[in-house]
Amino acid sequence: MVDRIVTQREADEITGTERTTRRRMERKGIFPLPFQITPNGPTGYLESELEAWVAARAADRTPSTKTAVASAVLAERRRGAAGCSARDADSEDQSPPGARRGRKPLIKPPPDASPASLPSEAA
Repeated sequence: MVDRIVTQREADEITGTERTTRRRMERKGIFPLPFQITPNGPTGYLESELEAWVAARAADRTPSTKTAVASAVLAERRRGAAGCSARDADSEDQSPPGARRGRKPLIKPPPDASPASLPSEAA
């Protein structure tokens, strides 16, 4: 059986990567090298090499850091819905819902407050 030649655009679709990313990976030796289809013409890849690369990536995958963090956050939210989470139980400083952690709270004067009625800073 003859292996099909895949163009750059088709390689985008098969691998889910763009040309710049593929070139970077080719230089590192972690992506199949393209070959010249015709003299002074376009380059292409063998379909079987691209499919083998995708299969190898899928086999080597492990949960990424982002996925692990997202899973932990979801688990904490589920525990919080059933009761209080471990973070809330250990925390002495309870922030009001919607508070911005690590930042100064947004303090807005009441809508009916005039500048004269607001407390002034005394030195």
